[in-house]
Amino acid sequence: MSNMTQMSPTLRGAVASYIRREVLTWPNAATTVRVFCTFGIFARSKDAVLVLALALVGATSDAVDGYLAKKFGQCTQFGKRYDQYADGGFGVALMYAIVEWEGFTANNFLLTLIIGIYFGARMLAPTADTNEFARTKTMLQFTGGVSILGSHALAWPLLQYAGYVIVWISMIWTWWSFKAYLREALKNRRAR
Repeated sequence: MSNMTQMSPTLRGAVASYIRREVLTWPNAATTVRVFCTFGIFARSKDAVLVLALALVGATSDAVDGYLAKKFGQCTQFGKRYDQYADGGFGVALMYAIVEWEGFTANNFLLTLIIGIYFGARMLAPTADTNEFARTKTMLQFTGGVSILGSHALAWPLLQYAGYVIVWISMIWTWWSFKAYLREALKNRRAR
């Protein structure tokens, strides 16, 4: 017998209500598209055209989930965390595909290192809401990553340079976001 059937009807109703209210929302459906795109990029990283298509769909789903959350009033705590983890996984998948196509270069090694340090700092304040700097940083990094992947799929080197310029510019927002999360983490530690 499953645990769900052993629950009291009141508890079962509360769990079902939570799932309907927090999990089964349109924004989370858009985020789930990004999760599937992430797995697809990892699984088919040698297919440049497919990876570009998945990257475009995944990056678009990041913009769509926020729009849907505001439009339908479905901003939930679960959705905020789910979106952050989906963004992180998608960013790692983009970086993986770039390294798969270019090898480890000084450019992408340094970017990987910086973004890794940022994620480490982000884990210091896991409950902090995403700040505006982080939203801009993510949008710029996804745009740059998709551009770099597009340069390989479309054999257009100028797109690669533009992508790296965009990602390097995003490092400004990465720094500001990093400082904001660090302040939040310090504030939380002082409050304890």
